[in-house]
Amino acid sequence: MTNILAIETATLTGSVALLSDEKVLGEITLSVSVQHSERLMPAIEQLLRDASIAPKDIDLYAVSAGPGSFTGLRIGLGVAQGLSLAHGKPLIGVSTLEGLAMNAAYFPGLVVPMLNAFRSEIYWGLYRTNGSGLTCVLEDCVSAPDELLDHLKNQSERILLVGNGIDICGSKIADGMGEGRVEIGPASLRYPRAVHIAALAAEKFKSGLSNEPVLPRYLRKPG
Repeated sequence: MTNILAIETATLTGSVALLSDEKVLGEITLSVSVQHSERLMPAIEQLLRDASIAPKDIDLYAVSAGPGSFTGLRIGLGVAQGLSLAHGKPLIGVSTLEGLAMNAAYFPGLVVPMLNAFRSEIYWGLYRTNGSGLTCVLEDCVSAPDELLDHLKNQSERILLVGNGIDICGSKIADGMGEGRVEIGPASLRYPRAVHIAALAAEKFKSGLSNEPVLPRYLRKPG
């Protein structure tokens, strides 16, 4: 049995999740009105308490490594690294956009996770379902919406947009692709979830990737 604690703080709507093998023991969404630094540890403590699991019984820590909010990523990664070191357990970082794409792993086509990067830009990636999960089609990047639109025009599959980047340019992408080419995901698919970060980390752990250093994936310089 592998107990996994996952942290997701790349956006204002963060979360923590606890998995035991493939069973979800709990997930807590963090308030958008309070800093993650104030809510994160109490949420983790509550999650472990509710599941009757001691910190020493966590086998693997997982964290959303970005892209996303620079401050949020630093907080989440700092807490995850601290717990990993304190308990001598491995830590695996997962792409925030890959975790976001997992919201639509059921979709029979191209999933486009997109997050608001501000400065009139979005973080985005391209993923495709492979029957059991997702395959990365294009590495995560940051750009103006027009660059994403150019990439999508070369695709012939059905396309689903997920993430809060939809608020920035979802309609523009859909209009640019033409009627019926693009589906816009509902509000429930707008934010990455820690439970998906945990599931993706479990796959990496099974593949022997637990010794890789975990660094934030900002995709561009702060400031």
